[in-house]
Amino acid sequence: MANTIPVTEKPIPSKVNKDAYMLGIQDNGSGQQALYRMPLNEIRNNGANDLFIIPALIEQYGVKLAFKDFAEANAEYDTLTNICLRFFTAAAKAETRKFTSQFYKFSTSQSTLGEKLDDNAELVCTPSTRATAGTDNYATIPLFACFDVNYTIDGTTLEPVIHAIKDVYGAFTATPTTSLVGVMQMTGWVRRSSTETTKKVEYVANEETGFKPLPEAVRASDNSVRPFVIHAKYAAGYNASGLLSSVSGVQPAAYRDSSQGAISISHDGQIAKWREWGSQYGGSALCDIAFLQLMLEIKYAVLGSAQKMSGCRNYYYGLTVAAAEDGVTRVLLSSTDAEKLVVGSCVSVGSENDRTKATCYSICDIVPILSIEDVEVEGVAYKAVNLDTETAFDVPADAYVVTQPWRTGATDDVPGNDGSPFDNTSDKEPYKLQGIEVQLGIYEVPGDTTLEETATADDVPGVYKIYTNRLAVNVRSGGSGVDPVQVGTITKNGSAAWKFVAELNWDANDQEAYLAAQVYGAGSATGYRGAQFIAAETASGWREWRAIGDLSLGSNRGLVCAKLDSGLAVINWDIGARACGTGGNRGEFTAAAGV
Repeated sequence: MANTIPVTEKPIPSKVNKDAYMLGIQDNGSGQQALYRMPLNEIRNNGANDLFIIPALIEQYGVKLAFKDFAEANAEYDTLTNICLRFFTAAAKAETRKFTSQFYKFSTSQSTLGEKLDDNAELVCTPSTRATAGTDNYATIPLFACFDVNYTIDGTTLEPVIHAIKDVYGAFTATPTTSLVGVMQMTGWVRRSSTETTKKVEYVANEETGFKPLPEAVRASDNSVRPFVIHAKYAAGYNASGLLSSVSGVQPAAYRDSSQGAISISHDGQIAKWREWGSQYGGSALCDIAFLQLMLEIKYAVLGSAQKMSGCRNYYYGLTVAAAEDGVTRVLLSSTDAEKLVVGSCVSVGSENDRTKATCYSICDIVPILSIEDVEVEGVAYKAVNLDTETAFDVPADAYVVTQPWRTGATDDVPGNDGSPFDNTSDKEPYKLQGIEVQLGIYEVPGDTTLEETATADDVPGVYKIYTNRLAVNVRSGGSGVDPVQVGTITKNGSAAWKFVAELNWDANDQEAYLAAQVYGAGSATGYRGAQFIAAETASGWREWRAIGDLSLGSNRGLVCAKLDSGLAVINWDIGARACGTGGNRGEFTAAAGV
C-alpha cells in the first residue's frame, strides 16, 4: 500500500492577503495566453482573467447578481468606476447576439409596426404598472441590463465617476446632494440601413463593420469607446442643497411665477445652473433622446412611443371646485371632474387657471394628489381630492384645481425597467423606458443643442441647421457655442404648424443626427406618431429644441416631438431640462482600419 500523508482540513479564509500569489492568466509576449505565478492584485486587475471570470459569473448567476458578486470581490482593491469598466468590457466580449428590428418606409406603408429579426425575433417586452409586472425578456440580457447609479463627472478626464450602484454596491440614494442619479448600461453599437421599401436597425455589443457606438459612449479625451453609458434618470429638479440635479421626488424645474423654486429654465437659462456643479456639467444631449427612440424600436418594434407608453400628454385641466371650504387640505369636485384626475399626479389651487400667473398657485402651490374619495358635506355628495400638504388653506367657491407636471420618481415603484404607475396608455401618466423616466408633462430642452433657423428666400427653402456642443464647457448662450458641430438639417416648407413625422434621418446611420426629421405628412396614428412644430418660412433666428412635449395637445407628443419656434432664452411653466450623462462630454468615433 502506498504511503499516505495526512491532510489537515482548514477553514477557507474570509480574506486573502493582497500580496498573496496564485496562478493567473497573462499574455506571454507572443500573443498567447499562459499561466503565471502572479500576485493576487495583478490577477484582480488582469483583463484576460476578467474575460474568463465575468462571463462565467453571468452564466451561473445572471447579469445583476454577477455584477454584485464581482463588485464585492474587487471593491477593496479597485475603484468602483474601474470595476464597472472591467465588468462591462468582459461582459460585452461574451455577448455575440444581434438584435434587429425592420420597418417599412413611409412611402411604402404608413404602419408604425415593425418586425423583430435575428436574435430579437423571439423576445417579448410589455411595460409594467405598479400593480402588474410586465414581461421583459431583455432585462436579463447583459446588453440591456439597467443599473441605477449615483455619479459625478471628473473635471479633468471628463469621465463619469461611479459612487454607488443600486442593489450592487455602495450606499445608493435616489435623493443625493453631492452626486446625480443616472441609469448605467452596456454600450451598444448601432447600424441603420435601408432598401427602397424597408429600413432596418441592428444593435450589438461589439464593433462590426458599419456599426457605430452610442455617441454618449465615445470618450472626450481620446475618442475611444467606453464600455458603458449613463443617462440621467430623472428630469431636472432641485436637490436638497438647492442645486439643479437628477433626483427623485421633486417638481421638475421650470418657470413658476411667484411660486416656490421659481427659476427660468431654457437652453440659455440652464447653463449657469449646471455650472454650479463645475464647468464639466451641462444639460442633456439630443442623442440621449435618440437612445430612448432606439430602445423603443428594438424592444417593442414600433416607431411611435404612444403605442406602448403614451406619457403625460393629455392632462391639461383647470377644474372649478364644487364647494367652498375653510381650513382644509383638500378640494371638493364633482364626480365627473374628479374622474379626470390621477392619484399621485400634481395639481395647484388658485383663483385663476392660467399656469403662467401666480394666481394659479395662490391658494395651494403644486402638490401631489394623495387620494380621491367619496364624501358628503351638508347632505351633498362630492369627490374629495386630498392633497399631500400639511398646510391648511381656504378654498373659495370660484377656485380652480389646475393639473401640473408630475414629480420626478413617479415610476420608482413600477417594477422592471419600463412602465407607468397605473395605465401605460392613459395619456395622463409618465413612464420609464430602460429605467429612464420621461414625459412627466413638461418639455425637456437638451443643453447641447441649438438650431439656426433661416428664412425662405429666392426660392431657396429655409432650414434649421442643427448644432451640437460635444463638450459641456463649450456651451454658450445666444448661439451655437464654441467649436459646434452641425449634425443635421431640417427643411422648412409651408406655413407654421405642427407637422407629424413620417421619416427621421435614418439613412445618416448616426444617433447624433437621427432625430432630424426628413419627411413630414404622417398623422397621429401613422409614421412616428409624434409631431414637430415648424415655424413660418419667413422666420429666422436661433432656436432651442423643446423635446417630448407637455401636458397638452395629446397626439403631437412623444419621443420625436419637438417645438422648434422658441428662442434660446424662452421660458414658460412647461419648459424644463435634464442633466447630462456621459453624453454631455463626448468625442467623435472613428472606425478602426478594416472595420
